[in-house]
Amino acid sequence: MVFYSKEISHVEMLKIAAAIAADSTVSGGGATTAYFGNFASESLAKLLSEAKGKSSKQTFEVLRSNLTPSKLLSSIRTSFNGKEVGLNLAGLDIRVGRETYNRAECLKIFGRKKCTSTPNTYEPYIRIKK
Repeated sequence: MVFYSKEISHVEMLKIAAAIAADSTVSGGGATTAYFGNFASESLAKLLSEAKGKSSKQTFEVLRSNLTPSKLLSSIRTSFNGKEVGLNLAGLDIRVGRETYNRAECLKIFGRKKCTSTPNTYEPYIRIKK
């Protein structure tokens, strides 16, 4: 069973860049910390919403009770090294990873389709191993 969190889209990448810029000029780390704390909370809410509708009540309760925004964020951060991160939550074997989406923007110009690659986007997920 796989549940997806909030996508790290191009808009999210701009928000991260703005937080880093704010930290480099005025807030000394507070803006980036706040951004990632908010991202982790929103991601956890999305994951739990999916889990509530797609998993057993027992699985949902284990996730709700044991998966915190900080555990999720730490695992997402580690997963960017290219590997899933294993967690054991109350006997439930969880893997945290990220899906990579290769993107391109396409336009029709003079009747011909032209595409330009854009930066990849990512969507963290949790996978419950059975």
